[in-house]
Amino acid sequence: TPAVLRAFDDVRAAGLALSPPALLAAAAACEEAGLDSLAIDALAEICRRFPDADEAQNAQLRLARIHLRKLQQPRNAVALLSEFVRAHPTSPFLDHARALLTEAERLAH
Repeated sequence: TPAVLRAFDDVRAAGLALSPPALLAAAAACEEAGLDSLAIDALAEICRRFPDADEAQNAQLRLARIHLRKLQQPRNAVALLSEFVRAHPTSPFLDHARALLTEAERLAH
């Protein structure tokens, strides 16, 4: 929504940090508005600042999906998904990650 995007932009401009759930909400609003680069920034921030948060795995997969399906960058998606599979062998999202990885590998060649 525009209000979420404005709030996200204001917080970033002020140099303030958002919580993982707030960053996920901002990323979703950015994606919905077609602002993929801002969505990537928010998702990457979760992965970088909160790697052990519950939202981090979701953020990693969403990053990979943006690279794969929206930006047409399957090689970037392969790198992100390969790291996810390696780092999270017991994740409840592992099957989904593997399916995306298979798709990305097929498109990267």
